[in-house]
Amino acid sequence: MTPPSFRDGSPLPGVSMPGKGGTADCPHHTAPRRRPRRDQRHRLLAAEVRAGSEQAHVDWRSDYRSLTYRATRTPDGIAESVRRLMRRLELRFAALDFVVSPSGEWTFLEANPCGQWDWIQHATGLPIAEAIADELTGAAA
Repeated sequence: MTPPSFRDGSPLPGVSMPGKGGTADCPHHTAPRRRPRRDQRHRLLAAEVRAGSEQAHVDWRSDYRSLTYRATRTPDGIAESVRRLMRRLELRFAALDFVVSPSGEWTFLEANPCGQWDWIQHATGLPIAEAIADELTGAAA
């Protein structure tokens, strides 16, 4: 049997063959591998996460020490799409993940209504806690 792979044929890291344990024996979702210029997490305010190693490009959680963070600007069209999505999902907060290609194309990955954000606030100085509080109390209106 052929090992599981991404649509482009590259192997799924850490995936074993069926019957041998690992994620191959569990339901899971895969997507085509994209090598982003950077990852983007949008939480009312946007922060850029850059991988500093090949390992972190595959999975940013695998090499925390190589990551760098900075506040960034979300393009107007993306910001408007995020606002529409938040209204449609009736959410006041979500951590939204994107990858940004070397050419600047943004690809939406997921919205997590319970997403973590404190680490990005400390790394960038973005006032995320204050923005969430303002949104929840109506002070942002």
